[in-house]
Amino acid sequence: MYRTVPSPSPAAKAAGPVQSLVRVVVGFLFACHGAASLFGVLGGAVGTHGGTVPSGAWPG
Repeated sequence: MYRTVPSPSPAAKAAGPVQSLVRVVVGFLFACHGAASLFGVLGGAVGTHGGTVPSGAWPG
């Protein structure tokens, strides 16, 4: 007698690619935030008028 294995649901099939896409998007957002804070690109850090944050500056 043969045993049938239930096929995975569409949501289970899409879980891998969706998780990969979310990781890429979140990584891109972190990279943009770091570039803005460190190098002054993409508008720079808040309160610096597009410049960078001085090294050793206290947050706030």
